[in-house]
Amino acid sequence: MIYKALKDKLASDNELKKLINDRIYYVNIPQNPIYPCISFYRVSNPRGHLVDVSSPRFQIDIWAKKYSETVEIANRIRRILQGSKGVWGGISIIQGVYMNEFEDYESDTKLYHLAADYRIIYKDY
Repeated sequence: MIYKALKDKLASDNELKKLINDRIYYVNIPQNPIYPCISFYRVSNPRGHLVDVSSPRFQIDIWAKKYSETVEIANRIRRILQGSKGVWGGISIIQGVYMNEFEDYESDTKLYHLAADYRIIYKDY
């Protein structure tokens, strides 16, 4: 599945691993997590009508106690995914596309939150 391939792609990067270890979660982060960490989920999943191509949009959420950590992690993720091509977990990736990001501070949890959107275009057959 594409979400597992995306998670594995991020987890295999040594520089990102130095920043968040293995704290990459699909959809929900666990209760009482160690920060910084990331969570991600599929926002949409358009598929080609005449060609076997899917282009789901994923939101990758970065959670940290320091603003600088969110920015550093976001920059690393962008370097990993933007323009990335090849085979991820047996899936032929046509291209990773950075779309947008926004920053937030959650005063109730005292966490910095940076959400970034990526489209992962892949052959779906």
